[in-house]
Amino acid sequence: MTNVSIYLMARDRPQYIMRSINSIFNQTFQNFNFIVSDNSATNEVQNIIVNNNIKDPRFTYIRRCQPFESGIDHINAIHHEVQTQYYIIFHDDDIMLPEMVGQLYETIKEDNKIVAVGGFAYTIKNGRKISSKIPNNKEIIDSPVTLISKYTSGGANAAFASYMYNKHLLTNFIEKKNGGKYSDCSFIVSLPQNGLVVHIPYPLMEITIHEGQDSQDHNFCEYLSLIKYLKRIAGKENKKGITRLRVFNIYNELVRRHKKDSIPLYSLRILRLLFTLSPTSFFLKYIIRMLHLYNK
Repeated sequence: MTNVSIYLMARDRPQYIMRSINSIFNQTFQNFNFIVSDNSATNEVQNIIVNNNIKDPRFTYIRRCQPFESGIDHINAIHHEVQTQYYIIFHDDDIMLPEMVGQLYETIKEDNKIVAVGGFAYTIKNGRKISSKIPNNKEIIDSPVTLISKYTSGGANAAFASYMYNKHLLTNFIEKKNGGKYSDCSFIVSLPQNGLVVHIPYPLMEITIHEGQDSQDHNFCEYLSLIKYLKRIAGKENKKGITRLRVFNIYNELVRRHKKDSIPLYSLRILRLLFTLSPTSFFLKYIIRMLHLYNK
C-alpha cells in the first residue's frame, strides 16, 4: 500500500508527455501511484499513451471526456479525487529530477503539521539551463504574509509543480475569483492557513519555457485580481512587493499589445526603466493613469 500519488496534468502537448512520464518513472523513490489526467481537446496524447503500452501496475490513464474549461478547474478536480494522504500535481511539459519525490516525501513526514513541501526548479530556455536562485537553508513558513513576501520580492520561489500536499490538512482549494488563471499563486500563499509550508533548498525539477505555456499569454485583468487579493492579506511590509507586481502587470500587458497591436516600443522601455528605478507609489500611479491601464 502506498500513501503517495503523482498526478500528471496533460493538455494537448504530445511532444513533451513521454519525457515527463519517463522522469516520473525514473524516481529513486518508487512507492507511489501514478495517474495521467488527460484534459486534451484532441486524441494525440491518448494515442501516444496507447502506443507506448505502459504496463507498470502503478500507472493509470484517465481521459477526461468533458475537458475542463481551464487548468485551474482541472487542478481542483484532482484535489477532490486524490485518495492518498500525500500527492503531487505535475505538468506535462516539466521534468522531475530523480530525487524529487523522495526528498519531498521524507520532508513532509517529519511533522504532521506540514501541509505542503516545495522545492526549486531549473529553467530551460532555448535548450539552455538558466541559473536559479536557491536559498541556502530549509525555510519553514507559518504565515501567508511571509509567503507572499517571497513571491513579491523577486527572490527565490518554490515552483508550483514542485509541491507535495498533505490531503489530511488541506481544507481549501483554488478559488478563481482570486486571480483567474493566476489563482494557483493565491492558493499557494494561502497554504499556511492550513499548516506549515516548507521550502527545501534543492533543485527538484526542470521547467521548459515554450510558446504553448499558459504563462506566455498574459491576462491583465486576471493578474490585477491576483494583486488585489494579495494586497488584502499581504501586510504593510509587502507594500513594495505589491508595487513591483503592478509594474510587472503593466509591463506584460504592454508586451502583449506590442506583439498584437504594435504599441510603440518606447512604452516598454519606460516600464523597464521603472523596474530599475523602483519608483515611489505616487510616481507609479501617475504613469499608470497616463497609460490608461490601471484603475484603482
